Amino acid sequence: MPITPTHPEDGGSKTDPAKICAAATEAGIVVHNPPDFYVGSEYLGVCAVSEEHADQSKYGWQVADFLAWKTLFYGVGDKTAQTWLSTIDITKLLLERPDLNIYPYEKIVGENNNDLTIIDTHNCEYDLKKHISDRAKIANERENGLVIMFFAPVTPEQDICIDLECGHKSYLTMERIREIIRDSVKHSELPVMVMTPSPFTGGWMCNPALFGHPASRPTPETKMGMIARSCGTAFANKFIEVCTKRSTPFLTDEQRSELPYEDMMPIRPTELQVTSLHQFHEKIHEVMAHRFAPLSKIHQFNMKYGHDHWLTFAERRNLSVLDFWSRRWDKVEGDETQSDDRFEFLGAAFGGRRDSQIFHLQYLATIELQTCPGDWNRPVSYFTKQLLSNFLQTTDPTEKDLKHVYVCIEYRASSMILAQVLAKGLNLPALKNSRCRFWHDVDKDKTSYKKSQVAFSNLMNLFDPMALTPGERRHEFKSARFWRHVRWLSAAIAIKFENETDADIKHFIAAEVEPLITDIRETQFNILINDPAVERLGHEWLASIGVDTESGSAAILPPALTHQGSLDFTESNPAPEMVISKTSNYEFSDIPSEPIPIGGYVARPLKFTPDNEFSPSHGTVALESIDELIKKTIELEVQGQVENTQVNEAADSKPIMKPVVEPTKKEHVEETPIHHPSSTQTPQASTTALVNSGESYQNLTLAEITQLLTDSSGNDTVRLMRLLERALELAKEQATASAVTMTGTLAVAEPSGTSMGQPQVAVEQTAVEHDRSGPDGTNMTADNPAVALNPTPPQSPSKGGPAENSGIGDNDTEGKSESLTTEEATDAEKAASKPDSKLVDGEEFWDQVGWHS
Repeated sequence: MPITPTHPEDGGSKTDPAKICAAATEAGIVVHNPPDFYVGSEYLGVCAVSEEHADQSKYGWQVADFLAWKTLFYGVGDKTAQTWLSTIDITKLLLERPDLNIYPYEKIVGENNNDLTIIDTHNCEYDLKKHISDRAKIANERENGLVIMFFAPVTPEQDICIDLECGHKSYLTMERIREIIRDSVKHSELPVMVMTPSPFTGGWMCNPALFGHPASRPTPETKMGMIARSCGTAFANKFIEVCTKRSTPFLTDEQRSELPYEDMMPIRPTELQVTSLHQFHEKIHEVMAHRFAPLSKIHQFNMKYGHDHWLTFAERRNLSVLDFWSRRWDKVEGDETQSDDRFEFLGAAFGGRRDSQIFHLQYLATIELQTCPGDWNRPVSYFTKQLLSNFLQTTDPTEKDLKHVYVCIEYRASSMILAQVLAKGLNLPALKNSRCRFWHDVDKDKTSYKKSQVAFSNLMNLFDPMALTPGERRHEFKSARFWRHVRWLSAAIAIKFENETDADIKHFIAAEVEPLITDIRETQFNILINDPAVERLGHEWLASIGVDTESGSAAILPPALTHQGSLDFTESNPAPEMVISKTSNYEFSDIPSEPIPIGGYVARPLKFTPDNEFSPSHGTVALESIDELIKKTIELEVQGQVENTQVNEAADSKPIMKPVVEPTKKEHVEETPIHHPSSTQTPQASTTALVNSGESYQNLTLAEITQLLTDSSGNDTVRLMRLLERALELAKEQATASAVTMTGTLAVAEPSGTSMGQPQVAVEQTAVEHDRSGPDGTNMTADNPAVALNPTPPQSPSKGGPAENSGIGDNDTEGKSESLTTEEATDAEKAASKPDSKLVDGEEFWDQVGWHS
């Protein structure tokens, strides 16, 4: 699906404002100062951290947040309009913790020590519900708003985790809070704002309109902006692909027309070029994961107008409100406590200490494994479970370990938030009042099961897979995969269309769901490319590869200098420069004796005899061109596009004549980076030219092919491909034979780490694209989601766990699944074309996508 940025001058969001208003109730905004509260609001502040977790190395920073906000609100408005609850004896804690006793004592406990109410940990959830109900009634009677501030562990979707007794957790969800308030005031027009710690950044996450009636007056466009920011990295994979290719929005159409290849990186990029690309890639992901909050790495009040993130949602009703709060708070940005012992990618978030940051991520990992019921015993979740479980057992994780867990959990949360936003915006029925994280798909009748199947098959292509970090490559089974949000949304649609036809479901998805997703995606993309840090690093990367974005001109990189493995390139063993003499023979000089890494493969050095002739069209002949030629031959062979001609047997004594073949015109085919395999285009070749060339290669020996390769013209691509095809066949037959010496010839590319003396012909494709397969590897189509291509399932836990980072990257571990044969794929495609074909047995469709155990 193409991405087209929206602009305010183009009319902004095209979605119905009523849908946007409903969807915004599931979104939030990161703030570092008090939001625009409703005048005369009732305030309910709750500290629900257990004494065990109140230590500095754990969630002590949430207790400090509670004390800071209590101090800030001291003396504001009517004293009776404020209620402050705590599960910890704050007076006792301040005596034991000098690091927390930094605020005036009377502003915390009150002049008569009656400002704080200690609630019983055994009845905490009941007491919280009662206080919410009571304050809602008072706010409704006074015709004011209600502000609820929780300082407690939260799920990534902002549901409150009550963890006070021996590790037993219960969850007070936003949906449950809505029900409590509705039951208390009998209507849903009360302005309610909820604020919690931000689960992925510094600062606090604020839901400004739990019922869609905020105190401020945002426009539909700013509401859609808040929704887009809340969806985090749900679309990061596509955005990174678009921004790091020729389609990047940081080029003009004129500049783009001068660049012939999609991947603009050189074939052997310099360290500066690789670093610039990786920094650009990381910044895109970081900005999205941080919900586009400019102060995401700090955790303190900031009352400066230039840093007021609230303005992205709505104008403040009183422009002097920040001055008011600033006068009540004497701390400024520079007073933040700095710690050298912390993870730099998190900054001062989550306590700003290494141990507290590890604890927070481990707590989120624990929540992940204890929720999402029914997921963790299925193959689709195996590697994610291994990633999180291994992280929980690690006592001293590295920053890389923490990043992998952070990326995985944040993507899962962003995808579930996106699904909940869609459900609210489209008024889909609630699934037993369960949010996506807590829903368990059990007790499905036959009708609901079939309709869910139809909805799933039409929804799955609308969602992106998890974005990988720079240098990682997607693997069919060893990358973290996630389908819960699609299944949850499918089940909700199935209930809505319980008495309708399958055609109605397809029409609803095409006419309602897809446009709303597209609007959210385009809005988020527009916000992303206008982010100052992203824009700056994007221009720096383009400048590093010779594209001058300031002057409006683009350097045209020669074809030999493009490379498909830009994000996978490492400088650990760089290929030496190839020098070509400007003579009629075009000889290589300084040929190394060791294999040269090219992309994910190793090619032996090439050496040509002086009588070789090459077309001087580009002035150079690069190893990459041969590497591409070999890959073309392999791809054509696998796809069955090369037709072997039948030839007559010739006498052994008959000399081999050098055939003359007119060179065929090679059409331009755009190249795509290998880190985006989904967009990789299969190189096209003229099959007719191969068949009609009149040459016979079936009976040639490897030595004869060697001689022909030596005598061949460098620009005769067709001839080289046919000779290579025959060479591959012979190499397969002689794979166990001794090494064959090729005088003045080319050695076939082989994977890294193989024998130096024996040519290899099987090039393993380890970077398997997320091919819209089902969650357990089942290949599915929009028309027939039950089409199973029967891949080998991932290695079971009993056969050994994955290597490090198995849940995210592309690590070669035991238990690999083999690729489908051409015959299996063809049979499956034929069966898929039959409308009534049923290829999935037993548990059928949902067993393939991880629906049933």
